[in-house]
Amino acid sequence: MAPRSKKPSVKYEEFLFWVSRPSTYYNFGLQHDRRADDPYYESHTLQFDVDCIHPDRCKGRKTEASFHPDPKMAAGSEFRRAPKDKPLAVGSIIVGKNRFEVSGFLPPDACWNIGAAIAAGTIISMSANGRWPTRGHGYLNSISFHGPEFDPIDYIG
Repeated sequence: MAPRSKKPSVKYEEFLFWVSRPSTYYNFGLQHDRRADDPYYESHTLQFDVDCIHPDRCKGRKTEASFHPDPKMAAGSEFRRAPKDKPLAVGSIIVGKNRFEVSGFLPPDACWNIGAAIAAGTIISMSANGRWPTRGHGYLNSISFHGPEFDPIDYIG
């Protein structure tokens, strides 16, 4: 019997960023999607600049991170997923020669509080852990925002 081919191993990696210049976007209007039950359409986005400081292959790369509030993620939400519907990720990172993107989803209250804290200077860095099933695209398992007491340079070692 021929040996089974090995399943490609999934790589896990941590990213650290300096964060700055938050901006918000909000849109409210009538729903035009016939499949949606809600007569209104609402869209929010929190964007801020990120400067990658780790890993070395991305060090110095800058981009604008986009995070979208998702009501399904709010604690106590009636829309919260059942345990059988395990989510794939809370965000993603795309790293390519000419492309570097960071995006994700947060509970609504956290999203707006994080934007205000970045603007006030009480959040200055972000860390993100993810798994890399393919070379250029990672799925984020966790996202953390840190104040001035956290030194990402010291954390890296």
